[in-house]
Amino acid sequence: MRKMIAGFVASIWLCLSIVSAASAATGSFDFSLADLTGKTYKLSSYQNKQPVLLFFWTTWCPFCLAKLKEMNLGYVGLEKDGVALLAINAGERRASVERLVRNLGIAYTVLLDDKNVASDNYHVIGVPTFILIDKKGEILYDGNEYPKAFIQNLVSK
Repeated sequence: MRKMIAGFVASIWLCLSIVSAASAATGSFDFSLADLTGKTYKLSSYQNKQPVLLFFWTTWCPFCLAKLKEMNLGYVGLEKDGVALLAINAGERRASVERLVRNLGIAYTVLLDDKNVASDNYHVIGVPTFILIDKKGEILYDGNEYPKAFIQNLVSK
């Protein structure tokens, strides 16, 4: 039984690795999303200027809430390293997002993907999802954990 479970887990891991490798090899999808003030952000405006960390999240996800708080403490370091942070709420109502952002004191850019356009283009299956995109627009990382090593490698170049 253990061998069967181990084989199943290995198969899942292999599939996820292949999906991640395929994602990393492809370029990013452009989008235009509004923040909570109505200002529009276009992903392509960062190309050839600075790397971008996309952080897809929802208000109902406990792991997302923990990451939102962590990112609130760490986003200044990202900015100092020249990496833009765009926290993209996946498909929720503006009022719910505004209330949570206000209650948590989120200081970084929060975008509304109310129609899940960006979430669908990036094949976001679960949240939180982090996608790190370099200056050229290539995806360097796509996963559910904060890509600390990838960011360190990127900014040390």
